[in-house]
Amino acid sequence: MNNKLIQASLAELVGTFILVFVGGFAVTIAGQQGVAVPALAHGLILVSIIYTYGPISGAHVNPAVTAGLLVGGQIRLDRAVYYWVAQFVGAIIAAVVLNAIVPGTNVGQTTGSLTNSAVWAAAIFEAVLTFFLVSTVYQAAAFGKAGNLAGVAIGFTLGGSIQAGGTDTSASPSTALTRTALRGLQEKYDVYVVWYACLERDSLELEIARLRLTQAGVIPTSIAAVMAELNPTLAPVDSF
Repeated sequence: MNNKLIQASLAELVGTFILVFVGGFAVTIAGQQGVAVPALAHGLILVSIIYTYGPISGAHVNPAVTAGLLVGGQIRLDRAVYYWVAQFVGAIIAAVVLNAIVPGTNVGQTTGSLTNSAVWAAAIFEAVLTFFLVSTVYQAAAFGKAGNLAGVAIGFTLGGSIQAGGTDTSASPSTALTRTALRGLQEKYDVYVVWYACLERDSLELEIARLRLTQAGVIPTSIAAVMAELNPTLAPVDSF
């Protein structure tokens, strides 16, 4: 592996980290400010990433974009593999840092309103939005149709797609992976809080963790039993 490929892969890692980190924080306040905040945050930071890291790696910062460019012969397979690894690593690091800064905070659901009721509709919707993004990358950047405004066109497309699909929209496997990983870290954190609250007889901490875990549907049977013994006045919860 040559130095230029290492530099390009690092640029993809850092760029993906920035996108997921900023986007994740924006989603945490989406409940108060609405979907416009994460849509603008993702779109604007992507514009910045493209102009900053584009000269180094092309600023794919999205496995779907890399896959699309690979299919179209715009990138070699070995480079695509390095980019994919870098993108997923950058996204996972962003998830860990986010969880360290705001543990237990919602940074985006791993399932949307269509996931359980119409999973194929949700998949098609994600595919269409991803097509919008990748096709814009092709026309604006790969084919040079947008010139120096390519970054603006791509960033606006991502922002518009999130605005259309809501905060559950990813249009990126790395973003979806990050939300899933961070959701798992949040659930583990809440489980530990439950056990600590049970041992310390801290009803307030127990109630807060119970509410979060109940919403996530991850109350283990043993924990539910201990919770009921500790505070019988709590509303019953389903367990598995």
